[in-house]
Amino acid sequence: MKQAQVLYQNRIQNESSLLTFDVLADLHITLPWRNLHLETALEDIWQRDVKHVAIVGDFTNNGYAFQWKNVLSQLQEFPFQYAIALGNHDIYNIQHRGIHIHPLYRSMILRHHKHVYYDEHWNGIHIYVLNPQLATKQHGILFQDQLTWLRQKLKQDDPTKPILLFCHHPLSDLYVNSDSQKQKEELKMILHKYPNICYFSGHLHNDAALCEKTYAHCFFIDVPAFQHVETGAKQKGCGYEVQLFHDFLSIRTRDYLNHVWMASQHYILALNNHRVYVMDE
Repeated sequence: MKQAQVLYQNRIQNESSLLTFDVLADLHITLPWRNLHLETALEDIWQRDVKHVAIVGDFTNNGYAFQWKNVLSQLQEFPFQYAIALGNHDIYNIQHRGIHIHPLYRSMILRHHKHVYYDEHWNGIHIYVLNPQLATKQHGILFQDQLTWLRQKLKQDDPTKPILLFCHHPLSDLYVNSDSQKQKEELKMILHKYPNICYFSGHLHNDAALCEKTYAHCFFIDVPAFQHVETGAKQKGCGYEVQLFHDFLSIRTRDYLNHVWMASQHYILALNNHRVYVMDE
């Protein structure tokens, strides 16, 4: 193992992280009963004593009310602090022309917030959840009020601390087939001023090999699809565990269904020099 990797490994073993959380994407729950794969994943996270969980959209497959209720009720059985972004599958179906949001999401996730987009603090770390405001089959549409809110909020953040953004849609042109974020240029102009931003997204249904890009010193992390992997290894039931330190992120791929860490998929995202180190290469 190279010198940098040894240094980070020692720090992970000997320093306390500011925050540890798991992040899942694209659950695509379809049937109106308990999903055993999701239950296994939540049990795995709970047994590892993780208290925060992010889900970056498409937790339902069709946005039907019974799917919303089924998934959110299952999530409520575990007392995690959740950040749950909405995906295109969650807010679009042929029965509704506008955004249809289940009351359980409002009471569980938006209970302290005025808008569908919101921010919170996890262990002193500022997190943002960006949500689409127009129901479309594919695209993530953010209205001007959300962009203005994000711009104003980021100006008030501590520049010495990492900032976490959760959004279903990646910025366009970062990955193959990622032409899904319609406000890409305006959003990029907002984010490029803040080199401590880490933007987690799904939607692309890639496998668990970390797909990251940097833009103006921001990190963009593509979270693997929990179901229906379309590009790469067709393994289901994977997500990331993220340990956040003041100057780097440790990201490991978890196979929840088999309760193991994926080999050769432990990464360090260094915030001080914006490099990515593969820990087990």
